[in-house]
Amino acid sequence: MCFSFLSKLIKDGKEVVLLTRKNNFKGRDIESFLSNIIKKLKIANTHKQLVTISTAHQFKGKEGQVIILLDTESYPLIHPDLLFSRIFGDSIDKVVDDERRLFYVALTRAKEHLFIVVDGGTIPPFVEELTKKITIPTFNWLLYPSPIDEIRYITIKIANQTNQKGTIAIKDQLSADGYKYGSKPSPHWYRTYFAQDILAQSSRLEFLSNSIWGSQSNGIEVHFCDEQDQALATYSANNGNWTCEFDNFPELKLDVQNLSS
Repeated sequence: MCFSFLSKLIKDGKEVVLLTRKNNFKGRDIESFLSNIIKKLKIANTHKQLVTISTAHQFKGKEGQVIILLDTESYPLIHPDLLFSRIFGDSIDKVVDDERRLFYVALTRAKEHLFIVVDGGTIPPFVEELTKKITIPTFNWLLYPSPIDEIRYITIKIANQTNQKGTIAIKDQLSADGYKYGSKPSPHWYRTYFAQDILAQSSRLEFLSNSIWGSQSNGIEVHFCDEQDQALATYSANNGNWTCEFDNFPELKLDVQNLSS
């Protein structure tokens, strides 16, 4: 829904500006990030010049037809050493107020449409303040199929359900099956497959049931993620029984070229 709406805006010639709080993109990183956005929106290369990225600071005094606010969890951006601010005579309250003003400057850059992206389940403080003043329509990205029509890899991430420790009991099987342990952003096991290996199975349930750890799983959840780390499906296991939380696997056109590279 949102992807198709944004895609239509761009195809209609609207300029889209991605505003970030942090300046984390440079050179090829910017090109790669924008390329992924273009893929998500299914935009032809002839329209890619309509999508740009900037920091909120750099975009002061400017306007865009469509503004998308990214990394909203970075507001307020405060140096980890509080003394750093005091050296320059700034109290923490003043720094927060300055950050709040910058956030509202970013909000007012849109001429026609504004989108606010919230990453994860926690609402950023400034976004929460905003929702107390006005009603903002919301949607969950996970409920929409990935619009990417070409995919080479799928990463499976296995984590504990809330207040469960199910991965401990199957860690040896996961390790034997080629999974690696990761601690960020939260503890999980992961392995990347060729997309064709996953889609060769008749269903995700068949894939899970055929795994060496599937029948012993309890208190875990399994996420099937695309190359942009968007979850295409999530399944949970309790006492070896699997439940589909959602499965939005689209009809994918596999990019089978150079899979061995």
